[in-house]
Order: sequence, then C-alpha cells, then structure tokens
Amino acid sequence: MIKAIVFDLDDTLLDTSGLLIPIAETPEFFLRIQRPLPLMPGALENLHYLKPKYHLILMTQGKIPVQKQKIVSLGIEVLFHQIVYVDIEANENKQMAFENLIQSGHLTKGKFLSVGNRLSTDIREAKRSGGFTCWFKYGEHQDEKPRFPEDFPDYTVLSHQEIISTCHL
Repeated sequence: MIKAIVFDLDDTLLDTSGLLIPIAETPEFFLRIQRPLPLMPGALENLHYLKPKYHLILMTQGKIPVQKQKIVSLGIEVLFHQIVYVDIEANENKQMAFENLIQSGHLTKGKFLSVGNRLSTDIREAKRSGGFTCWFKYGEHQDEKPRFPEDFPDYTVLSHQEIISTCHL
C-alpha cells in the first residue's frame, strides 16, 4: 500500500519544455521564473486530492536557487509535506535523496510512488531505492529509452488526468 508520493518538478508539474527551455541561459529565463508560473493541467486538482491521503514530497534536481524560485513562482509549497532539493552542482542524485528519505523514516521501501518524466532519474533511481514508479511521459525526455531493467516504470501516463486512476491512488 502506497503511503507517500514523490513528485518531480520539471516537465511533471511545470511545463519546462514548453515554457522555460526555449529561453534557458538567457536573461529572459531569470525574469520569467520570478513571475507566477502555471502548473500543468490537472496537477493542482491531483495535489489537492492526494495531499490528505498521502505524504506528498516534491523532489527536484537542478541548481538550487533556480529550483526554489520555480517553486515559489508556482505557489505550491503548501501542497507538499516536504520539499527535497537535489543539487547537481554538488554531484547529488535522486537515488541519494531517496535513500536519505528512507534512512530518515520519511519513505518506506515498497510503500512509495515516484512520479516523474525521466526514466534515468525519477524511475531508475526510485526503483533502485525500493519504490514504485509512474513515468509522466512528457517533455524533453519523453523519447528516452530504457537502458537498465529498473528503467521500466510500473505505470505510464501522458497527463495528470490519468495519474489517479492509472496508478490506483
């Protein structure tokens, strides 16, 4: 039985591919993330539905100040019980973050679901840590091919409207 759900941010809750990647590494990017950002269709409804039933964790990987600003601009901090930042500049990865959450008692192997758009991080690293997985097949990594047995998700969805029924939540 699932007790916790770990959501990825980029191209899972925020349409990074459509909104931010085209302007990445430009001054416009930093101005854009300072203004309100929209959640993907159906994400807000899912989070409101799931929050009373599960321990919701937002796990995001990237440059920490940028990821923090995106979350503030989305206005979603209150929808999660916990926010975990995986610092790529410090060579951290999501498997380390999943293992830290397990060690701290915030996740239990076999009782959490990772929802994200990358097979190589959100799926593989969650499976290697004992989680179930839901591949949100969207954005720049939607054509990523499995390279390891752990890259095959338990569930695959194309939109937020499919998550609750497909993942049996």
